[in-house]
Amino acid sequence: MVVDVRTLVFCDAIVTACLAASLLIYRASQKTYPGFSIWTVGTCFLAIGYLTLVARGATPLWLNILLANGSFALGALLRLDGIRVFLGRRRLPRSTYSAPLPLLILMGYFYFIRERAAVRTMLISLFLALICFAIAWVLLQTNTPARRFLHIFGGLHICWGLLLTIRALLLLANPQVGLFDPTAVQVGFFVAITILEFGIGFCFIMLNVQRLDEELHHSRDNLQVAMRDLQQSISEVKVLSGLLPICASCKKIRDDKDCWQQMEVYIRDRSEARFSHGICPDCAAKLYPSLHKP
Repeated sequence: MVVDVRTLVFCDAIVTACLAASLLIYRASQKTYPGFSIWTVGTCFLAIGYLTLVARGATPLWLNILLANGSFALGALLRLDGIRVFLGRRRLPRSTYSAPLPLLILMGYFYFIRERAAVRTMLISLFLALICFAIAWVLLQTNTPARRFLHIFGGLHICWGLLLTIRALLLLANPQVGLFDPTAVQVGFFVAITILEFGIGFCFIMLNVQRLDEELHHSRDNLQVAMRDLQQSISEVKVLSGLLPICASCKKIRDDKDCWQQMEVYIRDRSEARFSHGICPDCAAKLYPSLHKP
């Protein structure tokens, strides 16, 4: 049975476009973190690249080559930048986004001056493989509670990078193979890309979910600590309020059982206050005039 490679590329385009739409919907309905939007835009550019490949033959070839490869290169760079920001690293320098320009110039050279389709495929494949390995490096070097999950995520990018590298070398060794020729290499590559793209998109969403779950657990733990501290503070504080009947002469206070108590006893029993005895200067002068020196 002959497999239509263009159909496989169309499946890649549909899967990537659906993942991009899912990321946009998720971002609109859930909390996301810095870098999520950059990754989403990168996924959109990859979907555009696949759709442009599907349209090859319906558009001028030179335009299709530049649009498809430019979209793939920019999408990969945006994903690298997005995952770096998502994991708390610095953004890529702006100059990095000029990297696709020399790539496209070479594409033009091997189209207009020296027609080498296999060389064009090799160039874009190796460029994308390099980005995949860079993403995997960032993921594997990140030390978080989700380290095992990041290893899976990084492993998918290593697989993608290896597939791109192997395809580039095989097509370079067999330059007569066209983009949509139903060879085993072509069919296996695009089937694997569909699976990897789905897995990578799922992993990225789950990475955001896991980070949100960790943040919620941390917030809950902090709230429980704050509640315990508050309850302890409330249990340690007793506040006297209301109108207290006090004797105008002896200063005793009448409690709710009509019993008169010394002021210090009344306050001691109803608060955390404790009294120690001393004598003020005025009383000292009255009681001990011979000892008191003004």
